[in-house]
Amino acid sequence: MKPVWKKEPKELKCELHGLPCLLRRDPSSQAWQGYVGVRQTSILYGLDIDSIAPYMGDWGAPLAEFTRVGDFETVRHVLSLPTSDPDTDGYSGRHNAPVLAMFKVHGGLRFAGMPWAGLQQWSDEAPWFFGFHCQHEYDIVPAVYDDEYDSDLDDEPDTIQRHMDLMGKTVYRTFEYAKDQTENLAAQIAAYHDWIQKENIVSMP
Repeated sequence: MKPVWKKEPKELKCELHGLPCLLRRDPSSQAWQGYVGVRQTSILYGLDIDSIAPYMGDWGAPLAEFTRVGDFETVRHVLSLPTSDPDTDGYSGRHNAPVLAMFKVHGGLRFAGMPWAGLQQWSDEAPWFFGFHCQHEYDIVPAVYDDEYDSDLDDEPDTIQRHMDLMGKTVYRTFEYAKDQTENLAAQIAAYHDWIQKENIVSMP
């Protein structure tokens, strides 16, 4: 039985919650990456993941994703930003927050921009993408498995899992998982846009 990633699609371009989205595999690791785009009218357009934007919400859940994958350096960086305004209990931003502390997604937001041809499929709109990836410390990376073991062998599922356990990994993040994470990120960004419109916020802090 071949690993599940041998049976999955290689890419998906779609629209979720009114936003352009893309799922693709990392060219080297073959782990899934998910991207949600915002259009030029969005207050988020052109921002980096550590840029400050208006926000009224809880920082706890988004920052916990960085902690969960062992990225304490990013958490320290976020809390050191001079224009961040966290409360002492739960990092609840009163007025603004770094973009990466606003949206919860697998392993935290890791990318902002328009990096390569795969994301240039919306040339008529030129959206600005925010993305995540599924190749953190506790994620099974297909390329690593394929290098270590001959995935063309008819391995039994328990044998494959045993090999993965020996690699010190826990879970392979499937296409469906990455799609769900992308849809959830799109829903959060769409809700943020609704809040910006409701509050009539037209400029950055």
